[in-house]
Amino acid sequence: MESELIRAVDNIANNIDALAQPRLIDWLAVLISVLSVLLSAAAICFAVKVADKQNKIMLFEKRYEIYNIFCKCIIFARMLENLHTSKDIIDGYKMLFFDKCLPENRTGNNVINEQRIAMIRKVEVCFYLLPSLDQENLISIFRQLDNLMEACLLDIDTADLRKMIKSYSNIVKANSQSLLASFDIYLLMK
Repeated sequence: MESELIRAVDNIANNIDALAQPRLIDWLAVLISVLSVLLSAAAICFAVKVADKQNKIMLFEKRYEIYNIFCKCIIFARMLENLHTSKDIIDGYKMLFFDKCLPENRTGNNVINEQRIAMIRKVEVCFYLLPSLDQENLISIFRQLDNLMEACLLDIDTADLRKMIKSYSNIVKANSQSLLASFDIYLLMK
C-alpha cells in the first residue's frame, strides 16, 4: 500500500513537472507581450513627435502673422514719404493693414480704431511666442504707428503730422534690421 502511495505521489510529481515545462504556446505568449509593449512605446513616441510638429506649425503661423504685420509697418513707413494729408495716410493704412475689403457701413473711424487696438494686442501677445525679440523697440514702433493713426483720425495740423511721420519713419528705420533678423531666427527654427 505504501508503494502504491509512493507511486501515486511520483505520478503526480511527474505530471506536475510535465505541465510545468514551457511549451511553444507559452513562449509565443511571452513574445506577443513583449512585442505589444514595444509597439505601445513606439506609438507613444510617434504621437509625441506628431504633437511637437503640430505645435511648431501653430507657433510658426502665429509668429508669421506678427512678422507680416511688422513688414507692413516697414512698408507703411516708406509709403509715408509720399503721403501728405491725413486722408491719404488713413487710406494707405486701410489699404495695407486691412486684410479684406470692408463693407460700406464699416469704413469709419471706429473700424480703424478697432483694427489698431487688435493689432497692438497681437503684438503684445507675440512676446510669449518670441521671447528674445527686442520688445521695447517693437512695441515702440507699434505705439508710434498707433499715435500717428490717432493723430490722422483727429486731423491734426500738417506740421505736427509731418513730425509724427518723421518720428515713426526714424524709429522703423533704426530698428527694422535687428528686428527682422530676430524674426528670421524664429521663423526658420525647425
